[in-house]
This record gives sequence, structure tokens and C-alpha cells, in this order.
Amino acid sequence: LQGRRLLGKAMANFNYENWLEHEEDFIVIPQIETKAGVDNAEAIVNHPIVTALGVGPYDLSLDMGCCWQPDEEYKEAMKSIRTTAADAGKTMWSKADIKGNEGDKFLWLGTLTSNLVASFKAAVEKYNPDSSTNAKAGPA
Repeated sequence: LQGRRLLGKAMANFNYENWLEHEEDFIVIPQIETKAGVDNAEAIVNHPIVTALGVGPYDLSLDMGCCWQPDEEYKEAMKSIRTTAADAGKTMWSKADIKGNEGDKFLWLGTLTSNLVASFKAAVEKYNPDSSTNAKAGPA
């Protein structure tokens, strides 16, 4: 509903009055994170202010009971969201591993950062097995 959306915690310092005045210029990507969201994806994506559908795959997998061990129900839910968005002429944006993004057109920066950190940790462990990447930083 136009004029009734929340900005989320990350936008706490955002100018709300300016946002209301210019909200038609904003990209609006509701994030599906529950089975109820999957069930209502068609109504959500067809709202005129929605740009694309977002998916929080970790939260969705938790809500579906597979806790990021994708089972067939979860895979079907992701496929359903992607298809529903496409049928509305929109896309699905997802936080996903680069190798498994299945054609998504957007990846959160956090995904890239997490992959980079994991690669650095693996390299440190490989080339310096005596180091502990789990050790606390700073003096003991």
C-alpha cells in the first residue's frame, strides 16, 4: 500500500518525509522469507509499486524447516517465486551463492563479501596450518 511501507532498520537515518514525497522513484523489492510469502507471491509481485521480488533464502529455508539444507519443497518454492515474478514481467532478486544463482540478476554485496572472507580463511588454513582462523584477535 503506497505510503504505508516501512523502511527497515538499515534505513533508520533516512529522510522519511522525502521518501514519502518521492516514493514512486524508489525501487521496491519485497523480500519473501516465509512459506506465507511464497503462498502470496503472486499478489505481492503484482502490486503496482513492486519492482521485483526479493528472497531471503536462509530465512525462508528456516521457516520451511530445512535450515539451508535445500530439500525438494524449498527448491520448488524458489522455482515458484522465480516463475511468479517472471509471469508478472519482473525478476527475482536473491541472496545466493555465485555458483548457484540460477540466473538471478542481483546478488547482495554481503554474499560477495562472505565468499571473499571464506576464501581468505581457506587460504590461510591451507598455507599456514598452524594459524587458527578461529582464534580471538588481539593480544592474549
